[in-house]
Amino acid sequence: MPFIEKRFRAIPSKACRSISGLSMGGAQTIAISGTYPRMFDYIAPMSMGCKDSDYARKRLQRIRKEGYALYHLSCGREDFMWGSACNLHRMLTEEGLPHTFNPTDGGHTWSNWRRYLLTLAPLLFR
Repeated sequence: MPFIEKRFRAIPSKACRSISGLSMGGAQTIAISGTYPRMFDYIAPMSMGCKDSDYARKRLQRIRKEGYALYHLSCGREDFMWGSACNLHRMLTEEGLPHTFNPTDGGHTWSNWRRYLLTLAPLLFR
């Protein structure tokens, strides 16, 4: 981020940053947003979730404490990550993090990820 924010017309503010990724990038989205909760106001993992653990819940609590504008989770019901995404959805709910869960038909596919991006893009930086 320092490289981008130094060389491009980017606004170096949490309110102007989002993090999103699909599949393994979704795992990175979950990990990075939990590690650096002061960095991103918009968080959107796609086709990913996590196991329920004290560690995962502490990271979600940090996100809740620092605040955020949007947490948007998308996954297909036939995706092999469906159970993991449902775990994350449940933990977000139990930890009191308002979020959007966007379950769709289909699996771990580019056609779903294109749809997720089309759903997510209008929600960013509102």
